[in-house]
Amino acid sequence: MKNLDAALKVLNKLGESSYIVGGAVRDYLLCNDVYDIDICTAKGPDEVVELLQEYDLDTKFMKYGSVKIKGENAIEITTFRREDDYKDGRHPSTLSFTNDVKEDLIRRDFTINTMLMDKDKKIYDYMGAKKDLDAKLIRTVIDPYESFAKDYLRVLRLVRFAAKLGFNVEEETFKSAQKYAPFVKTLSKDKFREEFNKILLLDDVKYAFTLMHETGILKEVLPMINIQFNYDQNNP
Repeated sequence: MKNLDAALKVLNKLGESSYIVGGAVRDYLLCNDVYDIDICTAKGPDEVVELLQEYDLDTKFMKYGSVKIKGENAIEITTFRREDDYKDGRHPSTLSFTNDVKEDLIRRDFTINTMLMDKDKKIYDYMGAKKDLDAKLIRTVIDPYESFAKDYLRVLRLVRFAAKLGFNVEEETFKSAQKYAPFVKTLSKDKFREEFNKILLLDDVKYAFTLMHETGILKEVLPMINIQFNYDQNNP
């Protein structure tokens, strides 16, 4: 996989305590194509820029610990961080850097997006991700009610990952998604459109719309589509 090889090269330049994280590791283990890649590291953003001078870098989000390598398949490098006191169901009020990768992982959305890969392709699983991956199950990293309260976008992301991978949703995670579905309509139009467009491009859109119906998302944001479920069209 060319994209993965490029990311492993970046890991070698960053040195110790740097990992590919999230969807790329998940898709690698599922033998799916790996596209955009996220790297997390104990290195601070200034040090990342220093170590990756040969690359064309986007540094506009450096204050948040994020540096991106530009290109067709971008690689984003983010310093380990902790986020606390979410103020509006989307953005953390406080952000600070940490040297502990586990603190970084616990702020993420679903267990299957928390696995790490080092420069030697060794996999690290601190959040029980492999167990859920094998069971084809979507589960939040922390208590689901707390997780969705922190970030309402996760309700939509739950739908996207379940439909993309053909996975089921863990029972309590599903119930909490139903509770927080009404808050999806408070997301910015741009953020909703970005995530919804990804859902529309999935192979199994029917499953995605079924989940949006069952969780109550459609009722809240697209009621005219919601009422079409179980509607007898009487059309030969």
